[in-house]
Amino acid sequence: MKKAIIGQKILKIFDYFKVAFKLNTENKQLYKPQIFYLILRGVLLLLTGLSLLEISQSLFPFIGSVSATKFLSLFWNAFKGTPLLLVITSLLVLIFGSTYVEAGLYAMYDQINRGDTEDMVFASGANRYFFSFLLGNILIALIWIFLLVPYVIVGALTLTLGFVWVPIIINALLMVWKASIVTDKVGTIEAMSRSLSFGKRHFIPANVFIILQTALTKASGSGGSGSSNTSNLQNSFNTGNNSMESMPFQAPDLDPLTSFNQLFNQGFISTAITVGAVLISLISVIVGMIQMIFEIFFGLTTLIIYQDDWTVELTQETQPLTPETPQVMEVE
Repeated sequence: MKKAIIGQKILKIFDYFKVAFKLNTENKQLYKPQIFYLILRGVLLLLTGLSLLEISQSLFPFIGSVSATKFLSLFWNAFKGTPLLLVITSLLVLIFGSTYVEAGLYAMYDQINRGDTEDMVFASGANRYFFSFLLGNILIALIWIFLLVPYVIVGALTLTLGFVWVPIIINALLMVWKASIVTDKVGTIEAMSRSLSFGKRHFIPANVFIILQTALTKASGSGGSGSSNTSNLQNSFNTGNNSMESMPFQAPDLDPLTSFNQLFNQGFISTAITVGAVLISLISVIVGMIQMIFEIFFGLTTLIIYQDDWTVELTQETQPLTPETPQVMEVE
């Protein structure tokens, strides 16, 4: 009977996927906060890179010609102001931005799953649950630091099998703590306790869900970006080499530092750095868009599973025997 129930719960994962997909397609507003965050992050990375490039252009002529103290003083004078503000803003967005957006999205998941889609609660939900989500992420990081040595030992003793299964088990046990914060309106510690209880009650189905989530996410991440990005980079390098060969430029017979400064002043290296900064920003946005689709889909699925408590209908094979429902004996 227990195996039959576990089998039904595993099969019901695909029903949850169908519900989450339907809610995704009916509520495109789920993607607006994440898209705004990704574009903001990309723009900040680009502006920060360009500001640092401008500083390097002004300081390269002084490399090797002034003392280290003087160089640091020149760097600080050029760095304070807009470049420093851009660096701080970029770090804050990179460190806390995704957590803030995720907190707001989980509030929207809860609202959508309850059928209330008239007034989206992203901002209020993000403000309400941000610190709870942030505390949870910090606690999970500390847990991994604490388990690092046992994790390595288990992985070595199991011939690397533990390196795969330990993260799956931990993620299964902590699968619904974010959903619990939003659904039950509880603190981070209580939500993690409820997630552990949920993971123990549905241990095997939760592990299967994490395996499917990991497999689908990895497949999406490697399927469209691996070979194409490599070929594009190779083409760009080949194009760059051909263009350099066609140029009548010949490096002067000077020491490496002087040659580097001259190349920089002539614009070759600064142009390459600028193009690199633009490419990094674009890649971060594109990769983020792909990850966004799966993060929203699996986040919504996780909340649906928690609020349904992985309920399955008991069939004749899975119906437990009770005094009120005696076993029926077949008589020939």
